[in-house]
Amino acid sequence: MTTPVHYITLTMPDGEIAGYFWATATDLGRVHRPAGSSSAHRAVRELYSSMQDAHRRGLAPAGVLTLFSREPGVGPVTEAPGLAAIEETARVAAPRGRVDEN
Repeated sequence: MTTPVHYITLTMPDGEIAGYFWATATDLGRVHRPAGSSSAHRAVRELYSSMQDAHRRGLAPAGVLTLFSREPGVGPVTEAPGLAAIEETARVAAPRGRVDEN
């Protein structure tokens, strides 16, 4: 049985999906997509670093997603049936998608 996972998507101004950021009750992570541009890669690193900082300051993972879903280029919090579903979405969109935890 899989546990539902919530996630947000970072989309660059040109429409490129740069990455997916997920949360469970206790953890944050990301499913990285190889970025086609250095600005997309930098945006993923910066957003994930900011999310980790918010979590270290005591914000629960779900709260982190909600907070950062309001940032430009970030989609709404969405539920997936499990992390594998997010990985599959990244794989289909970018065959070399990989999971980076914490």
